[in-house]
This record gives sequence, C-alpha cells and structure tokens, in this order.
Amino acid sequence: MADTLLVHDTFVMAAIVADTSIPISRLTDTVVISRDKLEIKLVKIRDTIHVTGTCKADTIVKEVRVPVEKIKLVKAERAGWLRNLGWLIMGLVVVAVVWKFGSRDTGRGT
Repeated sequence: MADTLLVHDTFVMAAIVADTSIPISRLTDTVVISRDKLEIKLVKIRDTIHVTGTCKADTIVKEVRVPVEKIKLVKAERAGWLRNLGWLIMGLVVVAVVWKFGSRDTGRGT
C-alpha cells in the first residue's frame, strides 16, 4: 500500500545585477523604475545614460509529493523449541508430580 510523503524543495535565487550605457542627449534627469523585486535606474552623465538593473534575491519553495510504501512492523517469531518452552516446563512439572506421588504409593505394603 503506497502512502505520500510531502517534501519541501527550496531553491534560492541569487540577486542578478546588470548594467549598460546608452548615449542620449535629451535626458536631463535620473529615472528610477521599480516594481516588486526589480529596480532599474537611468542616470544621465554628460552625453551618456547609465542603465543599472537589479533583481533582488528570492526564495522559491515547491512542495513535491513523493509516493512511498508504508513500513509494516512484524514481530519476530521465537525459535522452534523456545516457542513451546512454556508447554515443555508444564509437562516436566506434571511428570515430576506424578513421579513423586507415584513413588509414595509403591512404598506402602500390601
């Protein structure tokens, strides 16, 4: 019989940083574009625009269901004669009692 084991698989994404430069003459100020974990900066330095993009680090957690068989515990059986040890002892006690009382009867005269 199969059962399901739930495994949390975690993947950590490192931060990604990239930058480039684009010459443009009309930009007169710094522009910052930001959304969720992404941030892009456009900075004008003389006749060049410096573009910097950063994606902040993130952790992705995925739940994976893995089918596994249930472990069934089985009690070990005793070895052959150990399984019947109680009956063997009881039989020896009965034989000893019969022998003890039987030997008393033979000692009496007729």
